[in-house]
Amino acid sequence: MALSKPEDIAGLLGSAAATPSNQIQKAATDFRDAETVVEQIEDNWNAYLEEDAPNEDAPIENLTDYICQAYQDAKACRQANCIDDKIMSGRRRWKGEYTMQERALMPKIDVFFHLTRSLSNIALGFLRSILKPDEDNPIWELEPSPIPALPEFAAERAARYAASLVQQEAMATAEPITEERANEIVEDLREQLFEAIDHQAEIHTRNLQRKLYDNLEIADFDKVFDQFLQDIVKDPNACIKGPYTSAKKIKKWEDGKLVYPMEKYQRFDNVDVANMFPSSDSVDTQTGSYIIEITQMTRRQLKDAAKLDGFIAKNIDTILCEFDDKSSEWLNSLEGEMEAMNDQVGKFNDYDAVDVIEFHGKVPGHILHHADITEWDSKEIDPKDEYEMEVWVCCKKIIRAVEQCNPMGRPYHCASLFPNCHSFWGESIPHRVEDEQRAANAAFRAAIRDMGYTSGPIVNVDVSLLDDNQKLPEEFHAGMVIKTNSRKRGLAGNAMNIEQLQSQAERFMALVDKFFLNAEMITGINRQMLGQSQPGVGTLGEAQILQQNANTGLQSMLVNIDCALESLIEMAACQIMTTTDDQSLKADARVVGHGATSLLTRELNRQNLLQFLSTVFPLYQTQPGVIEPEGIICLMRELARGYGLDPNKFVISPAEAKQRRIELQVAQLQGGGGGGIAGGVSQAPQTQSPLAAQDSIQPQAA
Repeated sequence: MALSKPEDIAGLLGSAAATPSNQIQKAATDFRDAETVVEQIEDNWNAYLEEDAPNEDAPIENLTDYICQAYQDAKACRQANCIDDKIMSGRRRWKGEYTMQERALMPKIDVFFHLTRSLSNIALGFLRSILKPDEDNPIWELEPSPIPALPEFAAERAARYAASLVQQEAMATAEPITEERANEIVEDLREQLFEAIDHQAEIHTRNLQRKLYDNLEIADFDKVFDQFLQDIVKDPNACIKGPYTSAKKIKKWEDGKLVYPMEKYQRFDNVDVANMFPSSDSVDTQTGSYIIEITQMTRRQLKDAAKLDGFIAKNIDTILCEFDDKSSEWLNSLEGEMEAMNDQVGKFNDYDAVDVIEFHGKVPGHILHHADITEWDSKEIDPKDEYEMEVWVCCKKIIRAVEQCNPMGRPYHCASLFPNCHSFWGESIPHRVEDEQRAANAAFRAAIRDMGYTSGPIVNVDVSLLDDNQKLPEEFHAGMVIKTNSRKRGLAGNAMNIEQLQSQAERFMALVDKFFLNAEMITGINRQMLGQSQPGVGTLGEAQILQQNANTGLQSMLVNIDCALESLIEMAACQIMTTTDDQSLKADARVVGHGATSLLTRELNRQNLLQFLSTVFPLYQTQPGVIEPEGIICLMRELARGYGLDPNKFVISPAEAKQRRIELQVAQLQGGGGGGIAGGVSQAPQTQSPLAAQDSIQPQAA
């Protein structure tokens, strides 16, 4: 049908709602007005809520089913994406272990070439060196916002102060203030006001940062972060949980005595990603519908939790009564069925633990209504809405159901060494070098097998030429006598022929090294980071090019870690500000991670150091005495250290250089300037510019 007139396309423009024109269309669309639709929806909700009213004996049964079903869905999604296999296979390669199926194919030689572990250790050492906090290079810091928020009382006070200034000037001059002059007064006051606000923002930010540093030290955050770095080099994800409130004995000095009072503190823990189950729509820990962590709680921990706010003591007591009934395996129904078939009865000790589903995410409002949870953040819950909750389920019983404790989101902060776009799970070194690891193992096993074949001579024995009383020897050794009979049956020739096979192990080991180099190219991590020599790198210039290329990929790794660290510190700062009455700790600030910046700074310092050395060295040659020789030595050592090399392998120490210079002066004095002494230096060494000679410096093997 042609649409040539405006009225022909009026319905397509959406200016008016299209209405059914006949009875068939009305019946097909079930045409109703808006009020009728709303009334029908409300009636349906009321009927649903009345029909599924909570049972008094089990008031949170529906919430339990929802959490357990969410766990099953997340577990099925993780298995469908082969994440479980990815985690286990990556850890096996990191440890240097074969699977049972792989060992069945290689029953005799099961050696493992630790390519993955070597690259992981290099990456871990590099990350530790970059992300090691100190006073000069912190890995994070707080910075005031560009325009700090101004409280209302401060704005009102500033307005009154501006009006008083205008009145005072009018009274002093006995003349009315012009509009231009009033604007000048207000503008000057505004500049002073914002300067004062910026100064106060810096003070508050510094106070909050010091408080954060103190809390992190109490929580032993250095150990947690180091474990985070160890996890990130071998697992698809690394995760830190926190901050959340806990209590422990903290040592303090009071009245000259060392005491250990029990106090609350911000706690941080490492989370094993094998126990993390994000929802299928999760890209990170905050955007998805929920995230689940499987934890374990002992009998003592359950007893202690029953005394805390937010935990349901009645359900915990029930679980403790059933503790001896294999309740720790309630998540694994298959094992429970097998034990029931075998009539196995086990008893748990106090140190054994039960599994707990720790749910952080969105729960529909009607399910919360069924669980007798009617308010969220002091507001009535809407059955048609969703709410962020923290729910713990153990042995199919709710032991904790509270609102999300952290205002900034869920207390999980994850990062991957090689993140995948639009995916919660990333990759690490064992996953990137899987093929290279298998190929290197095959070449390494072939080299071992070849060395076994060629480790000794191969002996061919013509049994027809042996003497009648000579048994066929199973092994040969020096001085052995073998009786032969060359005239037996009229035959002639040697009864024994010894052959030495040519070894091909060198070729196999060359393949292993080639696969190692290929793995370095794939991951962007090379041996040069720890000062080790790299095959194919002959000069310092080539090493510099390789290091610069590697820094490009390393910066992206550090950016991922910075993002996780920034979210963690920001959540900890918000928790401090919302739980303290100290106004000096309330700051409008943002967290800035310096991991990637530290790498760029180190690269820039290396370039500046090289430029400074090229400027100073000609002066050292042309004007002796202006530049100390030990200073040149220190510059060259710092330059080698900046390239990730061991300076002791290239440049002598300043103390040794000073000792040689003293020996040279003594030799010149005793020998009249020309002879020298025994054990001394007879001639001053020829000094060459480090820039002119940098291509001749050969990196030595570690």
